Amino acid sequence: MEKTFFVDIENLSPTQFFMSKEKLEEAHVFFENHTLEDYPPLPVVKFGLKTLLTGSHHYAYYLVQKGKHIAEVYDAIDECDFLLNIKNYSECQKRNIKNIIDLESRILDHDAYQVKWVEYLQENREKVIANTLKSLKKQQITDNYQKIAIIKDILNPMPSYFINESIFDEHIQQTADQYFLSFKLFNQYVAFVSCKMRYDDTVEVHLSGIYKPLYNTDIFKKILNVVKRYAKSLGRQYIVVRLPAVTTANSDASCLHTLYKTHGFAHIANLQSSWDERRMCMLLIAH
Repeated sequence: MEKTFFVDIENLSPTQFFMSKEKLEEAHVFFENHTLEDYPPLPVVKFGLKTLLTGSHHYAYYLVQKGKHIAEVYDAIDECDFLLNIKNYSECQKRNIKNIIDLESRILDHDAYQVKWVEYLQENREKVIANTLKSLKKQQITDNYQKIAIIKDILNPMPSYFINESIFDEHIQQTADQYFLSFKLFNQYVAFVSCKMRYDDTVEVHLSGIYKPLYNTDIFKKILNVVKRYAKSLGRQYIVVRLPAVTTANSDASCLHTLYKTHGFAHIANLQSSWDERRMCMLLIAH
């Protein structure tokens, strides 16, 4: 299990919209033999500025009912279905389920729970896998406040290659006059790309972001294809991206390099970094 940490239970966003009377009784029996501080840590994943509860909803609900406000949790990103959790979180939002207390009126007996949640979950998992790319929606954003909100949500926490918040904010502000596309999956922002013109034959990716659990999906490939079509529509032959130089202490940069090179970008030059004047950055290009 990953290192645990503590959060306010009411700040956890549910990813299921029914609970089981039977499972709540099991939680009650468990706590008859354990204190309210002695329980398995709850599984969560970070989704931008939000923290999704990916399991143990019945334990979380029981703790709140007993007056507990802080819960021990752990990062379950390596053991959860990230896409399915995004979908379920979105469905919870549609049903106005914002926190664990909102499930109070959605407690079912065993048979109803099996049909309305367990069977639904099994069917929905297959649909999510089959329809991910079809569900990805792009939208051009022109409002600068909306651009900033999307960037800061997806690039949270701030990538390690920005040495401080002011440099990060300055880089974000430069997107004001740039072509900016956002990408939604199940009605949730999951990626963005900001482009600017560079010379007569090139489009430069100024800033891009995608949730790390989605790196190895076809979503990033689809985003780059959108950028390539945009460049082609302008008569631009090349796409370039400046990436921070890879260092042993900069895992974010290493992931970015791997991501772009996997999709056909090649290193052509080292330049002065705009994130940290003490470091160089690498220029990658794709035809």
